[in-house]
Amino acid sequence: MNEGARYVGPVVLVMMAILLACLDPYSTAQNRAGAKSECVALDESKPTQFISLGGMDRKAWDGGRYVKGVVLRLTNNCSCPILLVTPPGSAPRLLKKSGKYVWQNDWDTPQLRNGSHIDLVYTFHFPQSNRFETPVPSGDVILKSRLLSGESVLFSVPITLVKQAGDIEVLFSYEANRKPESVHFSSLQLPKTILR
Repeated sequence: MNEGARYVGPVVLVMMAILLACLDPYSTAQNRAGAKSECVALDESKPTQFISLGGMDRKAWDGGRYVKGVVLRLTNNCSCPILLVTPPGSAPRLLKKSGKYVWQNDWDTPQLRNGSHIDLVYTFHFPQSNRFETPVPSGDVILKSRLLSGESVLFSVPITLVKQAGDIEVLFSYEANRKPESVHFSSLQLPKTILR
C-alpha cells in the first residue's frame, strides 16, 4: 500500500488543499487579535486560539492504526465561538431541548463538550523534508463542530510524528465569519523528554 493512501483518503487531501489555498498567510490565529473586531481575547496575555501540551500515553490515529500519542489541548481564548473540522462522532448528536432529549438535525452544527477528548482533523507539516501528513480517523467524512468561547478540547497526535519535529496546523473558522483561519503548534515546544 502506498504511504500517502495509508494516511489520508484522496477526498480529504483535496479538501485540505483547497482550505489551505484559501488561507490568508497574515491571518493565523497565533496573532494576539481576533479575526473580527468584535471577537477579542478573553485573556489578553495569550493568543485568541492556542495549542498546549495536555498529557501523554493516549492512543492516537496514525492513518492506519492507533499508536502511542501525545495529548494536546486546543483552547479558544476568544469571545466568539469557532468551528473546527472533525470526523463524525466528535460532538454529541443527542441534545437536551426544552427538557427533552432530541437528535440533532444533520444541518445543525454540533457543539463540542468543554474538556472532552476528540478526534480532530489536523495537518502535520515537516518543513525540513517539504512534506505533510493528515491522519484522519473514520475515513473521508468530515464536518464542522462548534467550540464555544473560553472552552477547550483535547486531541491526540502520534508520538512518531511528534519526534520528527513537525509543526501541527489546525484549521478553524469563526462562526460569524466562515473565512478559514489556522492555529499552529511546533512539536519543538514540547519537553525534550517527549522528543527522545
